[in-house]
Amino acid sequence: MAGSKQAREEDLARLVDDLWLGPESDSPVLVSSTPPPDSHALVESYAVVTGPTGPRYLVPSGAARAVAAASYRVPRSGRHDGAVRLTVATGIVAASRLSRRRLFVSISRDVPRARRSDHLVLSGLADQLAEPGLLALVSVRRLRPTSKPVLRLFSRKGRSVGFAKVAASPVTRHVVSNEAMVLRELRGRLRHVRVPDVLAFGDLGQKGYLVTSPLPSPLRRWAGPPPDMHRLVLDVASSNEGLRQEPLRDSAFRARITGELHRARVAAPQLVALLARRLDDLCARSEAPLWFGRWHGDWTRWNVVSAAGQPAAWDWEYSEPSAPLGFDLLHWHFQDCLSKPGADLAEAVRALSIATPGLATLGVPTCQRDLVAELFLVETFTRACRLNAAGGGWNPRLYPAALQVAARWGGDQGA
Repeated sequence: MAGSKQAREEDLARLVDDLWLGPESDSPVLVSSTPPPDSHALVESYAVVTGPTGPRYLVPSGAARAVAAASYRVPRSGRHDGAVRLTVATGIVAASRLSRRRLFVSISRDVPRARRSDHLVLSGLADQLAEPGLLALVSVRRLRPTSKPVLRLFSRKGRSVGFAKVAASPVTRHVVSNEAMVLRELRGRLRHVRVPDVLAFGDLGQKGYLVTSPLPSPLRRWAGPPPDMHRLVLDVASSNEGLRQEPLRDSAFRARITGELHRARVAAPQLVALLARRLDDLCARSEAPLWFGRWHGDWTRWNVVSAAGQPAAWDWEYSEPSAPLGFDLLHWHFQDCLSKPGADLAEAVRALSIATPGLATLGVPTCQRDLVAELFLVETFTRACRLNAAGGGWNPRLYPAALQVAARWGGDQGA
């Protein structure tokens, strides 16, 4: 338990650095646990809501209505009705009022009021969105290679404004920029899946940001895979000017993976070599063309929900325009297993194998289903290499276990 609490405190420290401080050693912004000195003007204040393992939320002070609205909109499982969600929202508000721990954000009085948005993300977003008095409910998220501050934005009257992602590193800037581009490309192209609109995108000082529109309430998670999963996956796959058939060896997918492995080879030479060898082997053995289309990239139960009764998907950070048909379906089952407490990569690979016959619902021929599953693992491990090489570090659930999985492809058990 002590280790978990320490990890949560580290998550909070990283959040403070990414959202307010950044790399500037002489930043005019001060974040403290006590009211600021006379030299600084208070601009934001939060109650730190903690759970059994440490900090969970930063709740804006004096904004009970907005906080309740933000908490009410958090997706819950299908078993939770509106009354339960309202109880949860009320509980977060009550916890914020009872919490004695505070976070005060202030800025040097030497900075003119008109220039504060150059240093304060929330002030900058308020200007961009023409929303004076904008508030944010901030989750304290676990450290991951692409962890970034995510803000639920609300007006002081409790009206939902949107969701903001703040990118403070090269890794997070890349994925946030990709999501903005994908959401704009998807506009009007999906028949069955609702996606957020891009409200604002750009830079504030040394940080990048993306603000997307809120999805309609109520938001509800499915207890299992969404109904008609194959129809939704095909909708996404066809959104980039339809499905295409290509030989694997000549595909844009192969060219992209090869390029990413080449750029990551210095940071992870052993795994990159194993993945490159396996991709070449699969290309040599694949004779019939494969179906390719767009994939979401993180099609999971926490990113795909029911919004006012219609399937909706967000977090398109990893979406690519050309991937073998079926990656999203496989990713759902692979990540659903990998995300469970105590699960490891070997279990997730077994879940992937069990899910592979389901590719039949997408029309993937029997002879190509195992190939698509192996290509999915190549994609997943390549992404891990890319993020590590860019400074994001490794996902501990994937690495170093990916070395053993990749080595078995070549019969090399000693890696």
